[in-house]
Amino acid sequence: MGLFRHRPKPVGHLRKDARTPNGTIWTCFATPEEEEALEEPEILDRDRVLNAGDVVNVKPCQSRRRFSVRVRNRQDSIVSISKIR
Repeated sequence: MGLFRHRPKPVGHLRKDARTPNGTIWTCFATPEEEEALEEPEILDRDRVLNAGDVVNVKPCQSRRRFSVRVRNRQDSIVSISKIR
């Protein structure tokens, strides 16, 4: 990621919705802090439930703006993500 790597923030409140051949689809009822963390390229998955190919549908609790992210890969509890829509 470069010389000045930021510290990934933890994300929780995950609910498993469906399992597909490409990965699992999760829903995250995000707090404002978690919504901000999901805007970054990396998050901290303390429960270690997210795997490469998984999709997380983010439903913020305060704003109406919904979006989704795809898990690209993981190293221990640090998960790399990219925004889908």
